[in-house]
Order: sequence, then structure tokens, then C-alpha cells
Amino acid sequence: MLSGMDTFPSFLRAGDSFSWRGRLKDAPAGSGWALAFRILWPSGMAPYDFGAGVDGEDYTVVLSGAETAPFIPGRVTLVLFFTRDGERITLPPRRFEILPDLLSAGGLDPRSFAERALADLENALALMMAGGQGHVEQYSIAGRSMKFRSVADIIALIRYYEAQVAAGNALTAAIAGGSARVQVRF
Repeated sequence: MLSGMDTFPSFLRAGDSFSWRGRLKDAPAGSGWALAFRILWPSGMAPYDFGAGVDGEDYTVVLSGAETAPFIPGRVTLVLFFTRDGERITLPPRRFEILPDLLSAGGLDPRSFAERALADLENALALMMAGGQGHVEQYSIAGRSMKFRSVADIIALIRYYEAQVAAGNALTAAIAGGSARVQVRF
């Protein structure tokens, strides 16, 4: 890994301004190399290229809200590369998350996949038990069908997704400057 890139954020929100300032010990700003980035979407959307400015020994990146507004939310690949005098060095790609624009997304469900899966599983278990059908091995909710061998299978998945949600919440808290402690029950 390029020393200093650990300060580069792992996500941005579409429609929001984005900025980063950092020093890369292995390729200091002002050494003649230009730092550039390329975002690659798995959907095949056209790549988005942007460069880093140089301010003394620091590289700087600034994207306006208007520049990030058309970004499609989801996990993308971020490619970093350096150029100088016709040479190019491409670094290993890194995962990067584009979060949805919460101010322009009409019916957006802001929950993570794990949070939605956990809610669906809890609803399925409640429906099975309330209807006295704890023995039923198949159900449908909102046009989606699911088949289980037993109630224990649903409970095991609920426990799994509870841990996933807790880990996601801990990561969010850590990013916001809070505690990153994860509590898990067995």
C-alpha cells in the first residue's frame, strides 16, 4: 500500500462536496509526479477521472457537489495512478463506496443490505409464529419467496445479520469519532 493513503476516505456521498489533503511518503507532492484517480462502476457507466492538486508537500483533491451529483451509488473501484514525462505507474485498485444523495432520492430506503435482510427475517419469523405456522418451510413477502428447513434456520440467519448490523453500526460510529466496540451475543 502507498504510505499515506490510509487517510484517504473510503466513501463519498453523491451530491456532496468531497475533499482530501494528504502526504504520500513514497511519492511526495512536488516530486514531478502527478496523482490522478479513476472511478470505475461495475455497471459499465463511463469512468470518471479526476486529478489531485499540489499544495507544498500535500496532494489535494476537491470535488464539488455538482461534480458528484451524477455518481451512481454503490461499491466502485478506485484506481490511483501517477504520471510524469510520458511514464505512468498504476497502483492496485481499491474499493470505494458511493453513498446515495439523501436529499434528492425520493423513496430511498437508507438502510444497509444487512439491516433490510434482518428486518425481513424478523418479519418472516413473526408471521410464521403468529400464524401458528412455525412448521411451514416456505413463505413469501412482497413478491419474494424464501424456503427454510426450520425455524432454527431463520433464527440462525437473524443472529448472523444482527452481528453484521452491529459491525456496520460500529464502523459508522468509528468514522464519526465514537466508539468502535462491537457487542455480539451467542
